[in-house]
Amino acid sequence: MIVSFQLIDLKKRSAIFSQEVTANYTSGKIIKEEEQPIPTDDDIKQKLAQNIVDGLLGKIEPRIINVKRPIEKGVALIDSGAVHARAGRWDRAQQVWNEAEKAMPADARIYYNLGLAAEALGDYSAAEVYYKKAELLNPKKKLYQKTVNNIRKMWQKK
Repeated sequence: MIVSFQLIDLKKRSAIFSQEVTANYTSGKIIKEEEQPIPTDDDIKQKLAQNIVDGLLGKIEPRIINVKRPIEKGVALIDSGAVHARAGRWDRAQQVWNEAEKAMPADARIYYNLGLAAEALGDYSAAEVYYKKAELLNPKKKLYQKTVNNIRKMWQKK
């Protein structure tokens, strides 16, 4: 897929920035917090344009509708999200599991299920982060270990 993008100054009626993207749109990179120098105007325009293009592509690129991984069960909030997920309402399932995360931030099942929702919505890098959190909270569970490896392979192929 090729996407062309232009950032236009409406007052001057001219293009400020133009870009054509033909690469894989899921970077899969985890950004580490580090001190960085203040970006130049051109760097800011480049980053803004890239964020807009990535956001647009995130809305139009194909997404997984049916995730075939098992959904974790447990307390009411986890189960409520599972009901939405099984019905294909991944956005709503994600909202419920986000609420569950606030109530039980050390429950690996929640992060695993949030990974499922991110995967179903096509955000493989976020899915990997959630799966890693689940694995860190419950390192003995084979399902979490396997899922981290599988999601990495999946979005790297994309």
